[in-house]
Amino acid sequence: MEERIIYISPSVQEQNIGVENYGSEEFRMNQIADDLQAKLENSGRYLVFRNNPRMSLSEIIAESNSTMPDIHVAIHSNAGGKRGPEVYVSGQDLNSKRLAQNIYDELLRIYPNPKLGRGVKIDPQLRETREVIAPSVLIEVGFHDNKEDAKWIINNISKISDAILKGIDTYFVEE
Repeated sequence: MEERIIYISPSVQEQNIGVENYGSEEFRMNQIADDLQAKLENSGRYLVFRNNPRMSLSEIIAESNSTMPDIHVAIHSNAGGKRGPEVYVSGQDLNSKRLAQNIYDELLRIYPNPKLGRGVKIDPQLRETREVIAPSVLIEVGFHDNKEDAKWIINNISKISDAILKGIDTYFVEE
C-alpha cells in the first residue's frame, strides 16, 4: 500500500465541558488524536498532518486543503444528553460516505450498546466537511454531557483510536 496523507482534526472546542471529570471536548478529543496519530505514523502507511488547538475552523480548513490529504478526519464528542456515536458527512460524496460508514461500523463494534448508535448522517451545514476538498468526515464518538458516554470515552481512548484506524485502513483497502 502506498503512503497516504491524512489530516486529523480533533475538536478545538475548549469551552464544551462534559459531565463529572470529563473536562473539555478539546482535551479528550486531542487524547484520541494523540493516540491515533502515533498509530497512523507507526504503521508506516500514513503521513499525518494535524490541526493545532489554537487554530480557528477557517485556519483548519485552509491548512487541510493546503496539505492535499487523501482524507480529512475530524474527531469530536457530542452534546444534547443523548447517547451513541455518529459520523457526519456534508453531502453525497461516495468516498466520504464510505469512509464514514467504515469508521462508524468500527465504533459500533466497541461501543457498549450498539443499539444506541446514531448512524452515518448528512449535514450540509458542517463547514469542516463541506469546505474541505478531500473526502471528509466528522466523528461524534459519544455524548460528553451523558454520564455513561463520558465515562466510556475517558476509559476507551485507545480503543476509540483503534476503531478509527481500522475504519481508515478498511477505506483504503477498498479503493
